[in-house]
Amino acid sequence: MGKWADICINANRNIGVYEGFGVEVVCDIQPDYAGPLAGMQAALAHTNLPYLVTVPCDVPMFPLNLVEKLSAPFEKNVGLMLTVASTKGRHHPVFCMMRTELLPNMEEFCARVVEKLMPGTPTFHMKRLNLTMSQPFTTSTPSKSSKNLNKNPE
Repeated sequence: MGKWADICINANRNIGVYEGFGVEVVCDIQPDYAGPLAGMQAALAHTNLPYLVTVPCDVPMFPLNLVEKLSAPFEKNVGLMLTVASTKGRHHPVFCMMRTELLPNMEEFCARVVEKLMPGTPTFHMKRLNLTMSQPFTTSTPSKSSKNLNKNPE
């Protein structure tokens, strides 16, 4: 698959703080902080690359080879549209890689079910990947460097 070229952050609050990381900030197209699907939709609409990888901002413990693992099935399956991480039988759909041609599907998902993640059965070919990790996707002890600035103000 080669190297990955662009990194952006999807955020709807504290934009200046996120811009301070030196990467482009992309805001949701959907109104009212519609959730992870809206962020994926915004990133799909923004990129000009053939693939998009998403990782949530508040989960610091994920494998460093996540992109490699998510991309491997695409090399063997031309019709594959989406890979999703799974650990110990639990799916983590915000850790995913998708072909950017899924944008129309994502727009349809967002129009139907704005605040749900991965509603119903996808109408495209996807694969869930079982990842073996010593510490699977945890938010139990976030550090200051992984603070989620995108949460609602308290």
